[in-house]
Amino acid sequence: MAELRAAIALRTQQTKLWTQASDSLFEPLGEVALLATPRGYITHCAPHARERLSGEGGIVREEQLWHRSTGIRQRLHHALAQAAAGMRCVPVHIPALGGAAPSMRVDFTRADPRLGMMNETLVFVRVRFADMPADVSVELLRQAFPITQAEAQVLASLIRGETTKDIVVRTGASIHTVRKQISMLMTKMECTRQLELVSKARALF
Repeated sequence: MAELRAAIALRTQQTKLWTQASDSLFEPLGEVALLATPRGYITHCAPHARERLSGEGGIVREEQLWHRSTGIRQRLHHALAQAAAGMRCVPVHIPALGGAAPSMRVDFTRADPRLGMMNETLVFVRVRFADMPADVSVELLRQAFPITQAEAQVLASLIRGETTKDIVVRTGASIHTVRKQISMLMTKMECTRQLELVSKARALF
């Protein structure tokens, strides 16, 4: 019993450290993240994230992922199930409802197994809002950083909240090309993570 309590305490501490690190990464980008069970029960949601996601048009009610639209609720729960089953990234786009809240892109991925208790599966939920900068100047990015025009265009897309796949679909470029451009951006801008790259660039706007 003592060993079990010690294991639970260790897992709780590991989860706390991980979620604190996650919050510190996403908050500067204007994004929020949370952890939930495959049935939609929230196990971690920082106060600032809960504030942004609650209320009219939001996706959090009490301790659950929820939306007032039945259709959107079904999409959220379907995405949770898909992510828990191992799908790499399951996106759900949620439109604004009468101006009550900004539109959102919600990405679901299976969380690190070490974050769950007693082999519990958790889902990592990342939320990006449409109130992120849309008028991003490619020319300003090119002038501010030692990057090419093509790299600046990719960086502008990342600032707007697009994923690598979004860029590939919209531009018709190969996934290899876009990933190489992002890698070059991180090298030239002296960043070790893509989140750091986007945060550094967003500071211009």
